Amino acid sequence: MLENTWNGIVDFIFTAVVIVGYFILPPYLTVRNILDLRKPKRTRLHLALTVIWGACCYRTLYGVVSFMDIFASFDRAIPSFGMHEPFSTYYRPSLYLFAGVGLAGLLVLGFCQKLKAPVIKIFCIGLVLILNSVSALMCVQLAPMIFHHPIALCLFYAYHFNIFVLSASNIWQTIKGMERFRGLAVLASATSAAVTAFLLCTALSFTGQGFRGLPKVFTQTSDWTLSRQVSPPSFEMSRERWMD
Repeated sequence: MLENTWNGIVDFIFTAVVIVGYFILPPYLTVRNILDLRKPKRTRLHLALTVIWGACCYRTLYGVVSFMDIFASFDRAIPSFGMHEPFSTYYRPSLYLFAGVGLAGLLVLGFCQKLKAPVIKIFCIGLVLILNSVSALMCVQLAPMIFHHPIALCLFYAYHFNIFVLSASNIWQTIKGMERFRGLAVLASATSAAVTAFLLCTALSFTGQGFRGLPKVFTQTSDWTLSRQVSPPSFEMSRERWMD
């Protein structure tokens, strides 16, 4: 009896976490991030939850879709109902690095608005510009998913939309605080983004990714918007038979 009760409690907690974490919290954060645009002081908790928990939800959803569509490398044949992976597995570390440093820059920018160090702020803005460039490429790459999983695509786009909203609001708040040096700050931020991207590519060259790592994340694929490869012919098999 005690074991059954304990199992019931665990199942209830797990179900509650899934419902709140994956179905209630994301739309709530989206609404709050939009409403926060009107506030001079934004809630840091919303920023942290959107960036960190949103990334977890994004990865979970990607895993679910990859399982349903049999994501595989472009050089492998898959069932006719599926699609190949949208991002090259081999070059995906380049994507993770660029996105990771960009998300870190966004968090620092949001949490350190009162920091009296313009160089650090400009550097973080550069990282956020890199993040949004990568985010835009990911949105373009995932566009064909509209024909397979439109709801999942909307959820992916929701995260990218939130990142754009948070990026725009925090960059504007930072630039606005620089008063007479706003134009110079914008130019310096763009230069910082270019220099940082070059340094990241240089670091990736020691891992075999190189300067072409990030472009090849999107081009060493097939079936997707920016793909440049051709996959073997797919084979006929029903989804039900595959799942069996």
